Amino acid sequence: LKVQRSGWSRDMEKFIEWLLAFDFEGCGQDNAAIAEGLADALGMFPKPANRIEAGQYFLGERHCILVSASNPYPIPSQLELPKISDGFCGVETYSSMTDAKTVAEMFIQCFVSLSVISPKKFPKLREIYNAVHMTCLCSQ
Repeated sequence: LKVQRSGWSRDMEKFIEWLLAFDFEGCGQDNAAIAEGLADALGMFPKPANRIEAGQYFLGERHCILVSASNPYPIPSQLELPKISDGFCGVETYSSMTDAKTVAEMFIQCFVSLSVISPKKFPKLREIYNAVHMTCLCSQ
């Protein structure tokens, strides 16, 4: 199992560099720590401490790109998740047994969109993608 974190950037060239550097070894033989990665990603979107107005905060775009060559672990894991209140991901966390699909559903509550990139069509990755996008469509 190998988890690679790319960091945070608005620079498209830097993002392409990171994407090209990912090693897709295994390509499906092992399950990936996707729930853990998604939980970490949610922690990158807290409401800024400078107390900007909610309207200003929600005007910004927040997006996460999941790149995986494997399905997620099939069973829930003990994760540290951000507390969510009124659409804001907090800095404070709580511990919970959860799976990748459930963590992905939290993206909706934080107004964070999610894309999935994979070299193969994995049914569980499709479920994660649909968990975010089908719920968004239903709420419109």
